[in-house]
This record gives sequence, structure tokens and C-alpha cells, in this order.
Amino acid sequence: MRCSVARNHNNPERVTERHFPSIYSNEASKKQNQVRKCVVCSKRGKRRESRYYCSQCNVGLCVVPCFQIYHTKVDY
Repeated sequence: MRCSVARNHNNPERVTERHFPSIYSNEASKKQNQVRKCVVCSKRGKRRESRYYCSQCNVGLCVVPCFQIYHTKVDY
């Protein structure tokens, strides 16, 4: 089940539903270790890329601690 609005960081479903980290891979690209920007780190002014993302919310996240922060705090 996907969040009703992908990439909407104010979506309340991201803190109420159960989400799991996945390794990001884009089949269209031939790069092996693909990365995405971590939305929590980016909001805090850090530039950090991660191989992991939340497939339900479609956002890149560091596994520790950003994945938990993003899915438990409304204002991360």
C-alpha cells in the first residue's frame, strides 16, 4: 500500500502506517549502486545520499536514524 500522496512530506499516513526500508534500484539505469538524497538530512542542511528508501512513501532515507525519525515524528 502506498501513501496517498507520494513525496508529500506532510502526509500523516507516514507516521501512522507501517513502513519498511528497501534498497533503491532503478531498472532503467545501468548504475550498480544507485542512491537517493535522504529527505531528513536534506531538511537539516546536510547532503547525504543513501541506497535505501521507503517504497511506500517513495523517499530516500538513511536507515539509521532517519528512517525512524521520518516515520515517527510529524515535524522531523
